[in-house]
Amino acid sequence: MKTKFLNSLVSALLIIVIIPGLTPSIVSAADEQFADGGNSTNSTLNSNLILEKLSTDPDYPKPDSKVAINSLVKNTGTEASEPTNIIYKIGEIEDKEEVPAIEAGSETLISHTWITPDEEGTVSIKASLENVENSEKEISVKVVQETLPDLIVEDLYPESSTQSEAGKPSNFILKIKNIGEETASSSTAKYSFNGTSEGEISIPELSAGANTSAEFSYTPGNEETISVTVVADSGDIVSESNEDNNRMSKTISMKRELPDLKIESISLSPEEPHLGENTTFTATVKNNGSAAAENS
Repeated sequence: MKTKFLNSLVSALLIIVIIPGLTPSIVSAADEQFADGGNSTNSTLNSNLILEKLSTDPDYPKPDSKVAINSLVKNTGTEASEPTNIIYKIGEIEDKEEVPAIEAGSETLISHTWITPDEEGTVSIKASLENVENSEKEISVKVVQETLPDLIVEDLYPESSTQSEAGKPSNFILKIKNIGEETASSSTAKYSFNGTSEGEISIPELSAGANTSAEFSYTPGNEETISVTVVADSGDIVSESNEDNNRMSKTISMKRELPDLKIESISLSPEEPHLGENTTFTATVKNNGSAAAENS
């Protein structure tokens, strides 16, 4: 009986001693976990990483060659970001590259080395930030043995800074550039307005990186806006590394010819009518605009 009593007493004392000793440790761990969780959540809320740009250098690599895949990562949040990774999917292969902590408002260029396949073809490259939703970007890279020219419409704009007027000739400036790696032979560029072909311009031979300017004119009707489109190498004379970037379209607002009605004078007859007397009012209306006014 005494033995059972002593065992029960010892067990009770152990519980009293152990539990108070454990409790601070448990509370401390919970507090630490809560604090860490709070900081992590705050960092997530106040930092916002985006994959701003994805490109390769060179643009058109050769088979079995070393290429730099460049990813521009920006923190658009208000706090420094935590380190993370960029996940690359190149064809069927996955790889990753570390992204360091980025200060708020800053950006970092991350470079990843890729060896191209040993045959020509087009390779899909996808990149996304680890654990960041909707951050994926994708590009298609042409792997070609032979380097080629690549003509683009670099710019298109009215020559005059003043608004074009309906019925009056307007001059337009066109800039063509060769962004490829080889010389482009002489070619033609076609321009059209509102979907209707108007004419062609001769474009001289352009070495890699060179550009040229040309001018053409158009007399618009009485439209509110016109759509002008230019297509480089419209005759498909030049074999290019990218055949899908030859077009540029712009919408130009016009100063239309419109009527402008104004009441110049009002008269009455007789000039001093009497009570009950018929009186005729005559209004003189003038059109000060540049177009005829309809009945009104």
